[in-house]
Formats: sequence, structure tokens, C-alpha cells
Amino acid sequence: KFIIVVSNITYSGLPKGISFEPFEENIKLYKDKIDIIYYDNACNKKEYPSFDPIWCREASQRDVAIKYLEEHYNLTENDLLISVDIDEILNNSKSTSRLLLY
Repeated sequence: KFIIVVSNITYSGLPKGISFEPFEENIKLYKDKIDIIYYDNACNKKEYPSFDPIWCREASQRDVAIKYLEEHYNLTENDLLISVDIDEILNNSKSTSRLLLY
């Protein structure tokens, strides 16, 4: 299952639109395998009081994903979670295949 957390704010705090262009048609093919979480990207200062706002937003967004997984899936120690930024997403390389076989 793929969990995608998207926000209307960049990590630097600027407003942005939410779009999956040019991949909307591709995403529709796999809709049953993707959960999309819309998040306002607020910084959780209670949890991360000493963090720079950019890192605070990133850590807070990852917390939203973990909370979602805990609430919607019965995770066990046998589950493999891979968290990446969209520009770091895994590709079809042999090293990725070996990682997923592990």
C-alpha cells in the first residue's frame, strides 16, 4: 500500500497548490493501492520546540503519516515501512528490488 501525504504549504512555509499532474491518469489505475492524506503542514511546536520551522514541518508531516498507519492498519514487526520524499522515490533498479525482497 502507498500512503501519500500532501500539503498546501511547502516546507519553507509558502502556499502551494495540490496537483498530481501529469500523473492523474496513472494514479487512477492504482487508486485501490494508494491512500492520500491531505495535511496543512503545520509545525507541531509542542513536539519539536527546538526545531527550525522547515524541519519542524517535515517531522510533523511524517508524524501524521505514522499516526494514520497506526489508526488504519494492524502493523506488525513483519511490515516494512519506507518513507521517502517524492524526489527520492524508489525506482525499478536492482538495488530497490533486492531491498524489497529482504
